[in-house]
Amino acid sequence: IAGNVLYGGNINPCDFNCSTAPHYCASNRHVSLIDFLKAITHLGQHNGNQSAMISSDATGVYHCVNDMAMPFDTIPPISAYPGKRANISIITIGQLNGTSPDIVTYSKCDIVSCLNPSIDSSVTSCTTPSLKATDVQSTHQYCTNYAYLVTGNNNKAYCMLLSLVLTRAYQKSDYLIPYQVIINVAQCPFGFTIWNNALSICSADDVLVKHNITSDIDGLTVLRNNTMWIGNSSSNTTLAVHLNCPYDYCNTSSITFRIIDEQDNQCNYNRTGVLCGGCKPNMSAVFGSNRCMPCTDKYLWLLVPFSIMGVALVTLLFLLNFTVSVGTINGLILYANIIVPGIVSLFSYSHTRIFIFISWLNLDLGIETCFYNGMNTIAKTWIQFVFPAYVLLLVGAIIFVSRWSSLLTRLCRRNAVAVLATLILLSYTKILETVITVFAFTEIDVGNSTANNPPVWLADGTILYAQGEHVWLLAAGIIVTVTFLIPYTLILLLAPWIQAKSHLKAFAWINKLKPFLDAYQAPFKDQYRYWPGVLLMVRVVLYLVFIINGGKDTSVNLLDINLILCFYAIVSNRLSVYKNWPLSVLENYFLINLIFLSCTLLYIKDSPTYSKILISSGGISLVVLLGIIIYHVYVQLKGNNFLKHHVIINDRPAPVASPYVQTGLADESEKLLLNYGSCECREPLLEDS
Repeated sequence: IAGNVLYGGNINPCDFNCSTAPHYCASNRHVSLIDFLKAITHLGQHNGNQSAMISSDATGVYHCVNDMAMPFDTIPPISAYPGKRANISIITIGQLNGTSPDIVTYSKCDIVSCLNPSIDSSVTSCTTPSLKATDVQSTHQYCTNYAYLVTGNNNKAYCMLLSLVLTRAYQKSDYLIPYQVIINVAQCPFGFTIWNNALSICSADDVLVKHNITSDIDGLTVLRNNTMWIGNSSSNTTLAVHLNCPYDYCNTSSITFRIIDEQDNQCNYNRTGVLCGGCKPNMSAVFGSNRCMPCTDKYLWLLVPFSIMGVALVTLLFLLNFTVSVGTINGLILYANIIVPGIVSLFSYSHTRIFIFISWLNLDLGIETCFYNGMNTIAKTWIQFVFPAYVLLLVGAIIFVSRWSSLLTRLCRRNAVAVLATLILLSYTKILETVITVFAFTEIDVGNSTANNPPVWLADGTILYAQGEHVWLLAAGIIVTVTFLIPYTLILLLAPWIQAKSHLKAFAWINKLKPFLDAYQAPFKDQYRYWPGVLLMVRVVLYLVFIINGGKDTSVNLLDINLILCFYAIVSNRLSVYKNWPLSVLENYFLINLIFLSCTLLYIKDSPTYSKILISSGGISLVVLLGIIIYHVYVQLKGNNFLKHHVIINDRPAPVASPYVQTGLADESEKLLLNYGSCECREPLLEDS
């Protein structure tokens, strides 16, 4: 007895003491003592007075539902994975159905049939793990969770009937209440497997162990760090890990997520799928960033202003002679080709507005936009080829029509070839970046799995490399590389040596390209006419690093820019490749800008001050760009005055040296015009074949 509680032992030998309750005995002799004690216990529990109870030793185990004891025939099945503890809510009771704390453990298991369609009928027996101290658990006066460690059978699904028993209580078959619960033992969940048959429990997949990834079988979760990606392989049959998710596709913070249904939690900007390569439903890939955003088909109207932009760009180059043959924009183009894909794209988009105009020199839109609902990375990549081709066709059409129009030739001021050469150079880096993106692939680590795991396209991991839609894109990339990128690079690099052999029949074709070659070589000294090809090789090396690195380590891009441009600047200035020092000064400014920017960001790239440095770099370069434009406007206006004040020689107007000639920045066509006069120079803009 303890206070109002009477507990312990067997109450069957107990009887009424009629000497202390004669009146009760006289009137209730037909009531047994056990019934009397049950009534007191029931009354105490009903009134919420747990202290007014009478209980024997525990004689059975009841199942609990919502903290209420239920008969054993209403026990619902429990599901668990091997290695996971099945929590069984129980309470132990005594003879009077009152709570009676005791010690519980399991005794045996049996294979039973159940309504689980995934069970393996080949499983005919089960074994319980050896008893440990943690398997002997105490109950209380309230419902308690008994944790049973479920073990597997060669990773097969089956149903087992588990029996729980009391270990120290008064036990007599007349009063023992059996407790058995059905446990649906499932196969190991995705990301876990039984790779140690001795333990017969689900453990982390070997690919998780290989990369030291923390996992939890109870919550079916994994902990992902840094730029790592974890999810379904491309075949959707095994777990895969990739250490470097493509830049901006995945968030870089540590995150815990359910491996079964929360893989997209590691993706940025509405992305989904393998390597977060695709866009979620109702989202579209956009230009100008790696985000996925809502889009409608109304955005197709943007093709109109972008088409006008192409015409405006070509017109600007024609009117201002803003071409590579003058040489004032060579350093600017190199700066634009490197800073936008190599540096700006690796930092916050909020700091890129100042680079919109510079992005146009890369034939980029410079803003985040899409064209239609459902646009994916495949379509986005195809469109990357379109705008360069469009502006080249504009100039090509002008040159073609000029064969039959003297008026058009005069309007174009004989710089159509230089404009075309400039646009080809602008298109080169855009096409080069796109082609490298098309060719880039990666493989995802599936550990020791024998499942087929082909490589995936780096730009969109949901697309298998060289399969399906990517086949046509890959074919286009090969054609463009073979017919344009490689020949264009080699011709500019080797032109001086090929031209020296042009008297030979095998190299006579180089003479047909002389107008183009003159446009590129005009700013450079004769002995360095191959220098345009060197500049192309600088771009190729840098872009290969940018694409292959994929932004997974910004320091790689920055160090690459720093080393290559430093080496180039030293060699270029040592050789003094330009004919005129102003051109060398302009190029050196842009080189110093890039080198200083990359060095600074290399050390403080994690600091908020990097935005100020980026804006300063872009702002100063934009001012220089405006200065170059003003210079070209001035030269063109001054040139028009010269045309008005001409002299007469042999009854015809004699040309006066243009401002470009006077300033020492004339291209070959300007010098030709000065020496022979405009009438003698009348000829098609391209040499006849």
